Amino acid sequence: TIGHQLDGTPIRKSFYGKSKREAKQKADDWIIQNGKDAKEVKKYITYSEVTELYLNERRHYLRVNSMQRTESLSKKSVEFFGNDKLASITRPRLFDFVDSMIDDYSEIYIKSNLNFIHAVFKYAIENGITQTNPCTNIKFKPKIEKKERHVYSQEQADALLEYSLIRPDGLSVHLMLGYGTTISETLGIQYNDVDFEAGTIAIERGVTNTKGVITVDDPKNKHRKRKIAVSRSTIDYIGRVASPEYKYLIHGDDPLQPYDPKRWRWQVYKKFMTAAENHFLDLGQDLPVLDPHELRHTRATLWVENDCNLFAIAEEMGWSDLEMLRKV
Repeated sequence: TIGHQLDGTPIRKSFYGKSKREAKQKADDWIIQNGKDAKEVKKYITYSEVTELYLNERRHYLRVNSMQRTESLSKKSVEFFGNDKLASITRPRLFDFVDSMIDDYSEIYIKSNLNFIHAVFKYAIENGITQTNPCTNIKFKPKIEKKERHVYSQEQADALLEYSLIRPDGLSVHLMLGYGTTISETLGIQYNDVDFEAGTIAIERGVTNTKGVITVDDPKNKHRKRKIAVSRSTIDYIGRVASPEYKYLIHGDDPLQPYDPKRWRWQVYKKFMTAAENHFLDLGQDLPVLDPHELRHTRATLWVENDCNLFAIAEEMGWSDLEMLRKV
């Protein structure tokens, strides 16, 4: 065996002598002088081939929905670089890739693609396929501005929370605005996760829709799996609108199955927020309709403005440190 293909297949060559020792010596001499077969194989491997090897490795330890997101992210760079030899992908070529997306995609999406390419090259270096990573410290000026995030004021948030309590379809908004849970986490809450005596809700799972496939999985990281303390009015509200006969607090036609996050946006959230907007207009009050994730941003912002302990906020939101809190 004088080397290995990238899929682990041995590269074999025969050596002969009057004894095994002589044949072994010939083999050792040949490898010292000519053992470049493996390097030759690596020289011609394409970006798409390395990406497939990288994805195969990731499949062993990534959760299903995380793997689906990773595979989806890989398509853009594989589509662009295609059969480019890995060794031929230099920084100018990477800037060509950035330029191909700069007019149509956000800075976050472009950076996500560059991070993926960086991970592929890092994998290639770790496996001896290449020695350099051209994807380090790539900087560019985005053309699409970041989406501005909006939040409710304390008065607006309090009014919407109070309004949610009088509607049976307001529980998801109540939890997201009141306690900063994400869509995925909110739709994953089951009746048994609620401790009615202690006044807590355990965040144990998340619900996602990837390419039409509904997946119930653990939260995205260990910090997201947590218990949140809720008010007595919230506990009483859950007791009114939820039933122990139903598995999920918020469910669609089948109470034993989680709500599809995409359907929830227009069947529940849009309907509820439109009703809320009209309700407050009738009262002469302006209540803008925010994106669901902006409810979570609102909760973090209001806690900070009320001088709550920053580490307690991060823990309640499921963040490992204060960096995400600083960004929000």
